[in-house]
Order: sequence, then structure tokens, then C-alpha cells
Amino acid sequence: MPRRFAGSLALRLAPICVLGTLLFASACHGGGEESEPLLARLERLAFLPAGNCLLPLAQGSGLDCSTTTPLLVDRFEVTRDEWDAFRRDQRVDPLPGRLDPRATPRWPAVWMDLAEARRFADAQGMRIPTAREWLRVAAGTRAQRWPWSSQDAESVTNTLDLGLHRPTDAGSFPLGATSSGVHDLLGNVREWTEGELGALQEGASGNWVMGGSFLEYKRPIYQSGRVQGPVVCGELVEAERRSMDTGVRLVADASPFLQRRLAGWRPNPSQRARLVAVGRSWGPASRSLLSELAERPDASPALDALLEGARQ
Repeated sequence: MPRRFAGSLALRLAPICVLGTLLFASACHGGGEESEPLLARLERLAFLPAGNCLLPLAQGSGLDCSTTTPLLVDRFEVTRDEWDAFRRDQRVDPLPGRLDPRATPRWPAVWMDLAEARRFADAQGMRIPTAREWLRVAAGTRAQRWPWSSQDAESVTNTLDLGLHRPTDAGSFPLGATSSGVHDLLGNVREWTEGELGALQEGASGNWVMGGSFLEYKRPIYQSGRVQGPVVCGELVEAERRSMDTGVRLVADASPFLQRRLAGWRPNPSQRARLVAVGRSWGPASRSLLSELAERPDASPALDALLEGARQ
């Protein structure tokens, strides 16, 4: 059965909250309630440093999924309550009854095409990851075949093997998360991405949906050598496709995101303590970037708090 958040870092640092289109519409000046949505968003983000990632897909060659700049990655897939708030703000027709978020607000949002996923990401001041970035997040710099380690494990992700035949609350399988705390990469629902994967497409067009889902049997991030079937845990689909097991996860380029969103914010003592906790969760890998940003003349005091945590 699924393992819940209790006692995990994910629960302490990542409260799921409804984030509408106006989440980042105004700068966060002062330390009042207007800063809370931004702080809640930061608590959901994992820090992914730049790093090399070469997946050994075939003898003598591989797929380069290296990242050259740091990313901030949502630890969780976008949830139904978030998606519903966005649709209501956009005055879009209500979702079908079976997708009504009131009974299952923390299940991952589904039944979106790529254009809708892009609009949601833009409204949050973020974007959809590329397929290569997704693989870098999942496999890490060691090119692991599983997000949690180099070895498979039981009951660490919501796939068809588990027998639930439905989604679960985002983050219900903490033992299946990456070392940086990114959840549900190989289960629950698949995720829209952008960009291409080179020779893997064999001339085919479409967009990659990456990861596993509750409707598919568990498989690794990638397979090496000569194999039958998909080489990576993903599928090329049309941008207009909607399905019951495809959602989205958001990312942001760390430097411009932090500069833009933290500008003018002077956190109060309570908020500062939470920012220190965020920096601590981001760890030593974030120190270089945070130090560089904090030294700028117009830097927000929020950056000092993040850096303090990263140094602990």
C-alpha cells in the first residue's frame, strides 16, 4: 500500500496549496500575506544543479541529457485543486464530473492537452521541462535506471503492478523519490514535456509524455543495449491528445526565477525561518548560485535566508 507523507521532508517543506493565475502577478513587497503564495511555491521546489547526464542507451553511444544551468523543479505533479483554480480563473468550462477535484483535490491533474499545460505553467511564472531535462531529473548525474537508486524496489511508485487502478495523492510514495525529493516520476500519471530526443524519435513527430502511470506496468527510466519496445520511459503523442493518465510537472530556470520573484521581498521573521528551511533542503549544490545572487546590490533579503539554509 502507498506510503504517506508522514514524517517526510516532503510534507514539512511542500504544503499543497491552490495556486491560481495571479500567483506571481505582483511583486512581493514586505512580509505580509501577499507573500504567502510565493513562499508556498518555493517550499515545493527542489534544486537541481547543472550537471552531466549521459544515458548509455546502446553500446558505444548514448543520449546526452546534461543541464548547463541550475533548475528549480516542482517536487510534485500539478494537482487537481491547482488545475481547477486555474480553469476557474480563466473562466473555462467546468471539468467533467469524473474529474471534479472536490473529492480528490491532491490527485494529479489530468485530461489536458499540451497547449493547456503550457498556459498553466506560464501563469505560474514557470515552464514545462524538456524531455532531456526530465530524464536528467529522473536519472541524475549517475544515469540511474530508477529515480530512487540504481536498483528496482517494491511499492515505491503507483503503477499497474500495485493494483490500485487509480491515481493517488501527489507524493504518496516518498521512497520512490529522487535524492533531491522529486516524487512520482515513474508512476501516478505521465507528464508533458517539450523538445526532442534525437535518434530515439526515428523521424517521427509529436511531443514526449514522460514517466509511468497507474495504467502502465512499472519500467525503468531507460533501457540499455538492444531491447524490444521503448528505450526510455516515455511516448511520442500528438499535442492535442488528452488522457486520464497524463498530467504535468513544472520547472523554472533557477537564476532568473529567483531574481524576478524575490525582487523587493522583505520577509518577516516567520517567513525567514521557512526560507532558511528551503535553503537547507536545497543543500550545498545551491550555495554558489545563491551566493552570487545575494551579493548583487539589489538583492532581496530572502536570498540571504536561502543562502543561510544552504550553508547549514
